[in-house]
Amino acid sequence: MSEQHHDGGHDAAAVYKAYITIFVVLCVFTAVSFACNALVRAGVMLPMVSMAIITAVAVAKAGCVAFIFMHLKWDWGKVYCIMVPVLIMCVMMMIVLLPDGVLGWPKN
Repeated sequence: MSEQHHDGGHDAAAVYKAYITIFVVLCVFTAVSFACNALVRAGVMLPMVSMAIITAVAVAKAGCVAFIFMHLKWDWGKVYCIMVPVLIMCVMMMIVLLPDGVLGWPKN
């Protein structure tokens, strides 16, 4: 039997270009984080401002990795169908277990 290889409709060159682009973006974001840290050490930037910038950069980096390297760009419909029921169950479990946490709280 012959095995058929297909890439799910993804153009290999476009995927490779996206990987390289995200790699460069991640390198730039990492440089921004290091620059913020250096500016705080030099006394040019406040630590809280640096923390806010570095946190925003970290969220952007995580989004880039999830979007491209975890294939959410191409498989978002499948992931969405998995995530919605899980989120509904999380909310339901919190509602169900909330009375136990409140009513079962030890009294002094």
